[in-house]
Amino acid sequence: MLIRLRYGFVKQREMTMTILHSADFFPEGDYAIAIEPRIPQAAFPEHHHDFHEIVLVEQGSGIHVFNGQPQTLCAGCVCFVRDHDRHLYEQTDNLCLTNVLYRSPGAFRFLSGYRLYCPAIRTGNMLPTGASIKK
Repeated sequence: MLIRLRYGFVKQREMTMTILHSADFFPEGDYAIAIEPRIPQAAFPEHHHDFHEIVLVEQGSGIHVFNGQPQTLCAGCVCFVRDHDRHLYEQTDNLCLTNVLYRSPGAFRFLSGYRLYCPAIRTGNMLPTGASIKK
């Protein structure tokens, strides 16, 4: 964060980032997936977590800043967030989300063979991580 000081000098201020831990979101046991509705999702500071996340936008709007890049969110958007990605929400207006949290890509073991049915994955024509898909 940059802070403007007297006489126009600028100084960089160190900010601590929030880290969200899987122990706070996954029930006890070996559950690989957790569902976290955010109705509504308020503005939330930059953070990262030790799990992956699929964000489904149900309604409303807002700005999702993903690894420093702002993206407009609206109903129908889907965002993929890896465990090391940084993101935040701002300018939220009745933004309602369903967050599908999962411990790792291997958590989807029950979907083995799914790559055969996804041409984009077979050919390598996938959206970059963090990209939004709109209706």
